[in-house]
Formats: sequence, C-alpha cells, structure tokens
Amino acid sequence: MRLSELIEQITDFESDIDGIARIQDGILPGKGEFQIENVQTNHKLVDSKSIFIALLGNQINSHAFIPDAISAGAKFVIGQAGASTQALPDLVVGNSRAAIGPIASVLAGYPSRKMSLVGITGTNGKTSVSYLYSAMVQDQKHHCFTMGTTGILLNGEKEADSQTTPDPLTLQSVLSNFLSDGVKFGAMEVSSHALDQYRVLGTWFSAVAYTNFSQDHLDYHKDMDEYFNAKAQLFSSKYSKVAVINMDDSKGKDISFIAKSNGMDVIEVSTLNKNSNIYVNAISSDITGIKGEVIINTLNQPQKIISFESPMIGDFNLENIAVAFGLAFANNLDLELCARSLALAKSVPGRLERPDIHKQFSIFVDYAHTPDALERVLRVVKPLCEKLIVVFGCGGNRDKGKRPIMGNIASRLADIAIVTNDNPRDEDGDQIAREIVQGATRKLEVILDRKQAIEKAISIAGPGDAIIIAGKGHEKGQIFGEKIIDFSDLEAVNEIVNGN
Repeated sequence: MRLSELIEQITDFESDIDGIARIQDGILPGKGEFQIENVQTNHKLVDSKSIFIALLGNQINSHAFIPDAISAGAKFVIGQAGASTQALPDLVVGNSRAAIGPIASVLAGYPSRKMSLVGITGTNGKTSVSYLYSAMVQDQKHHCFTMGTTGILLNGEKEADSQTTPDPLTLQSVLSNFLSDGVKFGAMEVSSHALDQYRVLGTWFSAVAYTNFSQDHLDYHKDMDEYFNAKAQLFSSKYSKVAVINMDDSKGKDISFIAKSNGMDVIEVSTLNKNSNIYVNAISSDITGIKGEVIINTLNQPQKIISFESPMIGDFNLENIAVAFGLAFANNLDLELCARSLALAKSVPGRLERPDIHKQFSIFVDYAHTPDALERVLRVVKPLCEKLIVVFGCGGNRDKGKRPIMGNIASRLADIAIVTNDNPRDEDGDQIAREIVQGATRKLEVILDRKQAIEKAISIAGPGDAIIIAGKGHEKGQIFGEKIIDFSDLEAVNEIVNGN
C-alpha cells in the first residue's frame, strides 16, 4: 500500500491522534509513493517497508531508537509531541500510541469490518458474556472465537494465552488470521486499560456491550471517575453503531445517555424492568441453576417470549444472560436457538465453576477479585446453602483500597471466612492479609498457604454447606515476586478431596 493512501485512510482518527491530518499539508513530499507493508513499535523489527512509531512511555522513550529504525530502512517515522529526540520524526502527533491501531487495521485490510465482532466492557461479567454469546453463535452452526481473560479460544477450545485485550499489532494480526480461516464471528473483552491505551482504536464492532461498574484497577486509574470514563470511551460511533447496555447497573443510565448522545442505537436489557428492549426473568432459581424467560419488546413488532434453562446460578448471571441475548439480538441471531444453547453451554472457567466431585456440600471456584464481585457471589450462594464458607485474598501490587472493603464484605456475608494468599507479587502476603482483616466486622482466620486454606474449608464443611474459593478462578499459577508457581484452585480441590 502506498504511504499516502494509508495516511489518508486514518485521518478519521484525527481527534485521537491529533496531527495525522497535517500530513495533507505537504509533509509527504517524495515519500507518498513509498510502499508500506507493516507498522512497528520495536525498532528491532523494522524493515524497508515499515512505518516506525516512536512511543513516549513511563519507563522507555523509544524516540531514542529513531536513528536505529531509519538505519534499518524505516520509510516513515511518527513521533509524539514533547518527546526529546536527536533524530526528528517525519511527523509529530499529539498521541503516537493512538496511531498504532488504525494503521495496523488498514494494513491488515480492516479485518474487523469483515466479521461480526462484539466488544464487551464492564468491571465484571465480560468473560461470562463472551462465553454465552459464543455458545449462542456456535449453536447456529458458525465458528466463533473469544478473546479475553482466559486467553484466545476458538469454539471454546484454547488457542493461545493473551492479555485481556491484546496490544493493537497482535489484535489486528489475530483478527486477520481468524478471518483468513473463515471465522467471521467473535467476542472480545475490552478492558479499561485497553481503551485508555488505544489498543482497540481502529477496530470495528458489530455491537458493543456494557455489563456493570464497580471498584477495580485503582492501581492504574487515579480514581473511579477516570476508571468510568475509560470504560465509557467504547460507547462511541467510532467503535460501533449499536450498544447493548445492562440497565440494572447503577451506571447503566449514564452509559445509555453517552451512547445515544454519540448517535448509537441502544438496546437496553434488564432483569428488573419489564419494559426494557430485552427483559430476562427468572421463574425459578436454586443451587442447580435458573429456569426463566426472555421477553423481547421492540417497536412495531409484537412482544416475543422465549423460555430457557441454564446451569448458571445467581442474579448477576441472569444479567449476563440478558447482555448475551442483547448481543444476539443486535446480530440477528435466532433467539430460539440462543435460548436452547444456554442449557448446553460449557461452564465458564473460574466463574462459579464446580469441581468434579460428589459431596454433600457444594464447592465453587470463582474469579471474584473485586469488592462488587465478591459481594455478588456471596449474596447469590448464601440463601441456597446451610453454611457459607469463603476462602479469598487480594493481589499484591494492585489496588490496596479494596482490601479492607473485601474483608468487611466477607465478614458480614460468610459464616466462615478464611483469608489466604492470592498473587502476592512483590508484597508481603502477611501484610496484605492484615490490611484485609482491618476491614472485618469480626475475627477472620488467616492461613496464607492457599492449599492449606482450601483444605481447612473442606474439612469443616457439612451437608448442605457451600464453599466459595474466590479470587483466582481459572488461573493456573500463583505469583510470588518474579516467580510463578503452578497452582490451580480447581486442581487443589480435587487433590484434597481425592487424598493426593
């Protein structure tokens, strides 16, 4: 592709890149005809058909590598205003990071625009919604990939590990590869970090969805307002024309207003408001699952009611089901088949996942690692059991403010709460535990060895009781400093129960 043609195709992103439009003012003399095949942010990967984008990061200023990129043959260099550099870029923009995704998307042939890709954001529920939606798509004889916390999967089978939302170069490559393999349906989690870092800029979604909002990631975002504003960026016409919004959440109305103000069509879903576009109602709900109905209310069409059954439990999973139906509706899937798929959908790894054991009590492994998620899961299970036991901790080098809050929640809602290590990382596990316990309304037991904590919970459980092992969910390792040891909550349960 000619450089001038490539640049012309990304000028729509001027508001984010801030300066790309200036290229039309004669910055390309003698270079517009250069053939460009790839974009790089690593100077070591540059070749004679590359654009090199220099970034101004917190730790590394890659503008220092511009001479190396030029020596390697880079045909064009984009840099960021305010970065001191000896070698001048061909173009200086306000945000060089924002240029990566759009350029990568153009060079990959706009893969996201040639498929039905949905993007899901929210503090909790992203993974569950993506799995539910994928099951709905697969039940209609389409291949579907998911991309998020549990990695990159195709039709539920893991293909590779991944960040929740990959970097833009990886993302566009993955989308292009799936498209080349004939996979035209996908669901990806879109994190607040990804939106703040422009990882999905240049990606087009057939619909975007909002699950909920609560405290998390305040180690990255300076406050809750900044965190919310990052999430809200997805609800813009530069990403999609359609927004599916969980109106049961306290921020649902705000997201709906933002989406409508940006010219998006909004599908409001709810488990509380019968007049929502999609209303999901639980007829019965117990420890074995949910039986319910989906009511579709659309303009100029008669109301439609569809029954469903799901092995998932809890109000929050009912909300996840509602969001998944909203995405299915937005993408014109057969909703009768979608309802059928709920009964057959594979359990989401680490989301109220049940180990394969047979006891008189229930055990759930759940990824709940935020105050809201922990409270939700405890409130869901508590009325369904005799005695509720929770094993949980908090990660090191992460939002410290949530530690006493989670200690308070566990002490109030669980009959027995055991505090243990999560991923201590570079912090002292005992200090993390002390900060958790500070928020408790009563004494909590502390057993830092996670397997021993799980073993203690199992040893004191009786008939009709329930154990929730919270925080790590699907994770297969535990992080201590720079070392990762093999550890799975699910495997630990099976080893303890089977006497290994």
